[in-house]
Amino acid sequence: MSETTAVVVPMPHMGVSVEEGTVVEWHKQVGEEVAAEEVLCEIATDKVDTEVPAPADGVLAKILAEEGATVAVGEPLAELTVSTEAAAALEPAQGGEPSGPETVPSAPSAAPEPTAPSAASAAPEP
Repeated sequence: MSETTAVVVPMPHMGVSVEEGTVVEWHKQVGEEVAAEEVLCEIATDKVDTEVPAPADGVLAKILAEEGATVAVGEPLAELTVSTEAAAALEPAQGGEPSGPETVPSAPSAAPEPTAPSAASAAPEP
């Protein structure tokens, strides 16, 4: 059996002006197995209603926001128990950055640092 670890499922970011949402309904219960992208719960905001998917295959270990609770963006909704391999694959997405290509701006290509001229490249003698 592989090792497992807990992964927090946060309230998703759903738009610039959306700061919180209300848990409408849980589709899974504690102890149930879930597949990656399977709907865990439904969230309602003043702008949009959405479903929150499981980030990986695992087991719903804890529900941290009950139905009717209002939760701020980024706050935990639930915890899943997933394999350590699946958790490692999620780490970049769990850091609060959007998943997908890295969003770090690329630095302009740097020219090699100038070095002191060597004796061979010194100015020619008169």
